[in-house]
Amino acid sequence: EAFLAFVHPDDRARVQAAERAAVSGAGDYVLDYRAVRPDGRVRLIHDEGEAIRDPSGEPVRMVGTVQDITERVAAAGERARLAAAVEQTSDSVVVTDPAGTIEYVNPAFERISGYRAADVIGRNPRILKSGRQSIGFYRALWHRLTRGLSWSGRFFNRRADGTLYEVEATVSPILGADGEVSGYIAVERD
Repeated sequence: EAFLAFVHPDDRARVQAAERAAVSGAGDYVLDYRAVRPDGRVRLIHDEGEAIRDPSGEPVRMVGTVQDITERVAAAGERARLAAAVEQTSDSVVVTDPAGTIEYVNPAFERISGYRAADVIGRNPRILKSGRQSIGFYRALWHRLTRGLSWSGRFFNRRADGTLYEVEATVSPILGADGEVSGYIAVERD
């Protein structure tokens, strides 16, 4: 009863039913539910439990773990929202590893460039090179990026069908938690 007092009123019946089923011999349970802290804040809980039985098979106690997953669930929701935003934007998004190998492109990249994601993942963005920019242009771009700075400007790319298109682009380094470059992101508007 003391434990159930912390369970959100709307979730108590479900928690009680899972515990009763475990005690009745249905086995372990895994359950997510809400709990209400003494200060009134609601937290999300992940609970795994099982009934311990004596040699005759009678339940003698319940053991398990109760973990607060509120922040983890919130972070997963934020990641899903950001991923949806990148997938749904009308601007082309290309993510590469530190060596410049393409790891991700969004649907707008496919629509604008004519390349399918499967055609470019694992390749270098040079496949888009139009020949309209000089080697010095690319050296200046990479000089900024390798110093941890973003680059913005216009350049021409080549579509899969060979036609050229001009983009306004921002290319930025992606810094890891250690401050080191873990990749690059290019956001381009046709």
